[in-house]
Amino acid sequence: MTNNEYKEWEQQVKETKKHNKQLLAGFEKWLTAKSLKPKTIKNHIGNLDFYADAYLLRYDIIPLEEGGTHIGMFLGDYFIRKTTWPANIPSKKI
Repeated sequence: MTNNEYKEWEQQVKETKKHNKQLLAGFEKWLTAKSLKPKTIKNHIGNLDFYADAYLLRYDIIPLEEGGTHIGMFLGDYFIRKTTWPANIPSKKI
C-alpha cells in the first residue's frame, strides 16, 4: 500500500466512523424513546460500536447499516478468537 493509498484508506475509515456514530446516536434516541433502561441502552450501543470499529472497519470499510450480513462470521469466528480469554472460561478439574 502506497502512502497515498494509506491516506485514502484512513480518510474513508474516518468518514465511515463518523457516519456510524450518527447511526448509533439515532439508535440510542430510538431506544430511549422505547423506555429502555440506561444500562441496557449503554450495553446495546457499546456492543454495536465494538462490532463496527473492531470488525467492520478492520478488514474492509463496511458501514454499520451494511454490516448485518457479516454478523455470522463475527460471532462464529472473530468474536470467539479475539474476545475470549482463557481466564474467562470455566474449567472443571478431573
